[in-house]
Amino acid sequence: MAMFLGLAGAAYSAYGSEWVSDYATVGGALKSNFSALGPFSAGDVTVGLVYLWDHEKSKRRESDPATCSKPQPGDLGPGPSPDVLDDFRVLCAMSQVAYWEDKDAVAKFMKRHGHEVIHHDNKTAFQEPAYIVSDCREKKEVMFIIRGTSGAADALTDGDCAPVPLDSALPEFQGATAHRGMKKAADWLLKECLVKLKRAMDGIGSGARLTVTGHSLGAGSAAIVSILLREHFPKMRCVAFATPACLDLSACVAAGADVKNPFMTSVVLHDDVVPRASRQNVDDLRVRIQSIDWYSQATDDFNASKAGKAAAYTKVGVGAVVGKASSVAGYLGEKFAAATKEGTRGGSAKATAGSAASAAKSGAVAGAKATTSLAKSFGAKLGFGKKKSADGDTRAAGDEAPAGAADGERMFIAGDASKDDAPAPTFYVPGVVYHLRRGPTCAGGSVARVKPDCASLCAIQLSGSFINDHSLNEYVEALDALAIRKSPGKPKEEIRGKLEWQEAGETKYKVGMTNWKEHETFVLAHEFCLKKKNEDGELMPKKVDLYRGGYVLENEGDAGHDFKGKGPHGIKIVDPTKKKDPIRLYVPSGEKDLKKWIKTIRRCIEGDVEDPKCAPEPLYK
Repeated sequence: MAMFLGLAGAAYSAYGSEWVSDYATVGGALKSNFSALGPFSAGDVTVGLVYLWDHEKSKRRESDPATCSKPQPGDLGPGPSPDVLDDFRVLCAMSQVAYWEDKDAVAKFMKRHGHEVIHHDNKTAFQEPAYIVSDCREKKEVMFIIRGTSGAADALTDGDCAPVPLDSALPEFQGATAHRGMKKAADWLLKECLVKLKRAMDGIGSGARLTVTGHSLGAGSAAIVSILLREHFPKMRCVAFATPACLDLSACVAAGADVKNPFMTSVVLHDDVVPRASRQNVDDLRVRIQSIDWYSQATDDFNASKAGKAAAYTKVGVGAVVGKASSVAGYLGEKFAAATKEGTRGGSAKATAGSAASAAKSGAVAGAKATTSLAKSFGAKLGFGKKKSADGDTRAAGDEAPAGAADGERMFIAGDASKDDAPAPTFYVPGVVYHLRRGPTCAGGSVARVKPDCASLCAIQLSGSFINDHSLNEYVEALDALAIRKSPGKPKEEIRGKLEWQEAGETKYKVGMTNWKEHETFVLAHEFCLKKKNEDGELMPKKVDLYRGGYVLENEGDAGHDFKGKGPHGIKIVDPTKKKDPIRLYVPSGEKDLKKWIKTIRRCIEGDVEDPKCAPEPLYK
């Protein structure tokens, strides 16, 4: 039995409900930090962003399940070996452990992997990240784990992005520049931990190797401090997950010069927005938004709607309702509310824009106030306009973060007051870079070694998963699947079929009502997730994590749950804490398949693996 002890990620990873707030907050940021957007409001930009997503979606639509494994521009070679993938899985889990507050739980986990914790500082301050130092005498290894930020929103609160000298004595990094905010954190870590690391390495003796790892901003700090530490520890390596663009191209290439025995490795999952959040990429995003006539599209969609026809009948044109371009978001949010409730999103620009616009009215306002929102700092972090503090004031570079800021926010919240016309620092993801790519069934469809400046990493990829792809839970899922793909037992489906899901709506699960919708549903033999095939043309199934979610199956034995007005072949899954809505499923194919589904769902809830031969060694127990 495997047991998950992580903290990042919700039990229900639908990717569907969160996208509205994701795009609304990005829209708020672009408006706040790009003067070129002129009279358009944050809501307008949000609508434009969603129309751009819809416009570009056809280029990324899944036309063939095999396309996810085909070479892409910028690919340098295949992914890592099975042994290296297993190593990545453990390091990824250790990066996740750095977020735990319970020191006893951390020590227990590290001991299971042969390590004794020597130092554990779980207090994070402004540009002073928490860290763990441990050693393994048997492997002659010292681990230096640097905490980052658990969510993409906090990871993008860093406005201190001006280029500064890396200041490395190593000849291959002479003249290199680094992201100022992460360089400051690296300098603090070097001063704080150098003596501790030397003692740990000396305690092991000859042949000791230092490994540095981290996730998100912790990965960026890990990459930079590793270069500084290499002057003291020639035998060392850095493996970083969701590494932000933090070094110039020359330093990135130098850090990954030895492919066979890399000094530095960065792992990036699919569309993860954080590694792509360089200033030059946000500038590119602005150009892309401005290149499409989304306002005309929004007007056409409104005129074609029932509300638009009613307005035309009463001789109230779209111009009179909108008034000016800056009010289109609130306008669309009101007029398209009915359309989104009817579930007409499915790839339609009208529905997606309507949902986003509705959220933008409140989401963009909230984003303008909350430093923890992605929108608040997305553009400012990259030097466009002035960075605002939590109380709305503009701070100059180097000012202290507000006293009330949370740990994750205080790490990198100060910003420089760069102008729109300031030279853009061009940073990239450092080292040997592995790009994990989604497949139709899971986060780990394929993997390739790519250039730091490959096309995929040099543009913010708009998708329904670009925020969720930053979660360490998703990185673990991807690495688990890839570890299996590298072995004879490829990820196999335990069960697949049509299930009817009772959708929550105004009726709020009134059994017997007509809000049942059929979805192609499946479960992988090595996972504990109930997944629905994505119907929006993207490589990301919608899923419910039954094990981590703490769910309970209400069915007695193999008997179906009798939903009144529906039939006896139902399955009811509930959260005993009642924090999450029940999951109501119906098996239209009847009793035979009902028993199979109940067996699989019970296995997922209990955390058992259907076929141990097709599952990687569990990381958590």
